[in-house]
Amino acid sequence: RISEGHKSEKQPASVAAAAIFTAAVVKGLNQDKASLFRISEVSGMAEVTIKTSFFDMVPYASKLLPPALQDKLAGLLAEAERMRAGSTMALPSHASKSNFQAAGAVPML
Repeated sequence: RISEGHKSEKQPASVAAAAIFTAAVVKGLNQDKASLFRISEVSGMAEVTIKTSFFDMVPYASKLLPPALQDKLAGLLAEAERMRAGSTMALPSHASKSNFQAAGAVPML
């Protein structure tokens, strides 16, 4: 959010694809490369673009996930670290376990 000092220069489609991939990770549906490939295929976004947007989203996961899924934050970070280990991309410096805090409920519009 701009009001919080954040701005996004990402395409809405890449953010949406990363959100879908994040949901797949949280639900444990990303156990093979096929899920990222399928999301890429359907969204029209390159896999590396989805991964980059995913890495950018990870630090904000506590604000994005509903309260019922807050217990999945550690697994989400572990998956991001696993993906980064097999990649030349780096997680943002603020994406660490110590930065994850349970967020309150997000108001629905």
